[in-house]
Amino acid sequence: MRRGERHDVGLRVRANMREPHYICVPRHPCDLFDLHVRFGDRVPDRIVVLEKAFQNDTRFPRGAVLETDDAGEVHVRFRHLAPGFAYGIRWQPAGLG
Repeated sequence: MRRGERHDVGLRVRANMREPHYICVPRHPCDLFDLHVRFGDRVPDRIVVLEKAFQNDTRFPRGAVLETDDAGEVHVRFRHLAPGFAYGIRWQPAGLG
């Protein structure tokens, strides 16, 4: 690719998460981060959006609360991400609240 050309990247991951969040902290400006997380039958008690948060703010989130759909999935879309900030979701595992 040449400098300035656009491209799309997709990633599908099945993970055993050690931390109760999934975030993107871009190093460079990013036009779009489209995040789908499927919890299946292990839906957390609380899921919160993190948008333009400092990385330490991921421990004590203050964002909109999300509800899962019938498949146990949440979907959030972020546009025009600023480098160095966190974007994504944080959840409180079921039974810990």
